[in-house]
Amino acid sequence: MKKFSLLFAWFFSAALSSTAIQAQETPTALPPPQYHGSIVYVTGGIGSDETAAFRRVRSKYSLSLNFSAHTSDGRAAFVSDVQVVVRDQHDSNTVLNITSEGPFCLIQLPAGSYTLHSTYEGVTQTRKITIQENKNTALDLNWPAKP
Repeated sequence: MKKFSLLFAWFFSAALSSTAIQAQETPTALPPPQYHGSIVYVTGGIGSDETAAFRRVRSKYSLSLNFSAHTSDGRAAFVSDVQVVVRDQHDSNTVLNITSEGPFCLIQLPAGSYTLHSTYEGVTQTRKITIQENKNTALDLNWPAKP
């Protein structure tokens, strides 16, 4: 019986060690993908672990957006709650209309030309973008400090 108890203790200890090692090696997952029609997107990036996860996978999405705003002391700070509207090349049909849940937004758009409208605290930035097949377009959107 003593051999059985020692063997059980050894297996139990090995199992716990294996689980602990896997937990340390498993990278932080992204928030779950969301859908706007056929467009897949992920938004978030709150905390250093989630930020690292976004940076690891952003090249796998056709459009990667980073949001920040200048503070009154001149530094840039990540921001969330940015309204992101992607419209077709003629700026007539909305392809995507979401609000970011963090400073990063990854979007899987088909190849083509689009108009991007990003609004933070009532200030809208508009950019013409071209998405190429199997390439990543990365944009850093920064808003000026409020007076």
